[in-house]
Amino acid sequence: MKITASIVTYQSGPVIASCIEHLRAATARPLDVVVFDNASNDDTVQRLQPFTQQVRVVGSPENLGFGQGHNRALADASGDYFLILNPDIELPPGGLDRLADFLEAHPECGAVAPVLEESFSAGPAGFSRRYPGQHYAPRRFAGLPGDCAILQGACVLIRAGLFREIGGFDSRYFLYAEDLDLSLEIRKRGFTLAYLPDLQVRHLGGHSEKGRPSSSVAKRKYAALVIFYRKHYPFYTNFILLARDGLKFSSRYLALVLCGRARSEKAADYKGRLQAWWAAWCGPTSTARVTNKV
Repeated sequence: MKITASIVTYQSGPVIASCIEHLRAATARPLDVVVFDNASNDDTVQRLQPFTQQVRVVGSPENLGFGQGHNRALADASGDYFLILNPDIELPPGGLDRLADFLEAHPECGAVAPVLEESFSAGPAGFSRRYPGQHYAPRRFAGLPGDCAILQGACVLIRAGLFREIGGFDSRYFLYAEDLDLSLEIRKRGFTLAYLPDLQVRHLGGHSEKGRPSSSVAKRKYAALVIFYRKHYPFYTNFILLARDGLKFSSRYLALVLCGRARSEKAADYKGRLQAWWAAWCGPTSTARVTNKV
């Protein structure tokens, strides 16, 4: 079974070479590697020069975002499985084969991922058993197969035919939450999701957003989450979720200001969320614009 690995880069110079070296050692199967570069202005493309015989590099004149980058990279791919891979992931030797072995042994499973080791996470990461706001729309998720709800898009192996059937990543997402959406679409088609607890991979995380203000990153994350809300939840649930979030963000931001921490990173985070919340509250088309521009 052939695998096509898709790596979307943006300012990934410091990590891309190590990622590819680890990837080549992670499987004995036939492997195609496509790197889609989102108009990086660092040395990402130069760092890929030693791998020109092993990797196909596709350059974009503009930053299309995470999901659309992978869609473009995989548009004419011939693999039986597609590996969605971040450039800051280091797969262990044989790690990709273990993921492929699992899919071959479990035809009911649509996608599988390792557990991610992240310095910025309190515990094992890379998966979740619930969707954000799921408590407020239980009927939407009744009867979905399996008990794993989300696989993080940093490293996930998916059946190629299923990825094509879904239509790839939803282009409305620029960065963040597109993996929530894809995970739910997989389960809606009757497939389960799985993660391998004994396969752990290192995920550096955040390199493409390095140097960006905390408020801008938080704004982008919440704007993407609102797209997920609006796509999958009914109107009344969206109203409840937005009201809940607006109250939470504003009260916590105000508390930080009153405590003299208005310039803290946490305050900047809540300020960014409030900006995205306000755009979402004001109109249904505002969120997509915020997601792409910030």
